[in-house]
Amino acid sequence: MFKASVFDPVRMKLPDDAHQLDFKVQAWASVFTHAGDIWLIEALEAVDHHYQTSNYVLMPKSVVDYVHGLPMDSSRERLREWILRQGLHPYAQNVQTMADMEFNQSGDPEQAKVEYQRWLVDNLDELTERIYGHWSEGVAKVKGQPIRSSMIDPYGLAGLIELEA
Repeated sequence: MFKASVFDPVRMKLPDDAHQLDFKVQAWASVFTHAGDIWLIEALEAVDHHYQTSNYVLMPKSVVDYVHGLPMDSSRERLREWILRQGLHPYAQNVQTMADMEFNQSGDPEQAKVEYQRWLVDNLDELTERIYGHWSEGVAKVKGQPIRSSMIDPYGLAGLIELEA
């Protein structure tokens, strides 16, 4: 909001009263929280984009729409969070395919999930470097893979989890 107020000091004027300012900040934060997956770097880029392409006042929806339209590797922070969320889906193998790294699952589904989450944390820096800047190629690689069977999904029915933002 501060950056938007610099670009548009009349329509995006921040209140002088601390309580009113806090209320306005909390209102915007609430929209971002409910929308999910909003990162600071991308939000600031959204403000730039808005004032490059629009004469209208910036609204939270403009920020949400812009950020949600970006690839997951629009920042390392965003990509790292996506990688760690994949720990819930070790059978999908999206991270392994995109990073061209192997994870060997154990036979027990619950144990495999724990092992996979640990593997993601232990290898997070390398996974991030291998995927960062190659999101589109990685998505194409994942979408081009046949559904693989595994100990967690022995019939290969899990499919691919949602990759887009």
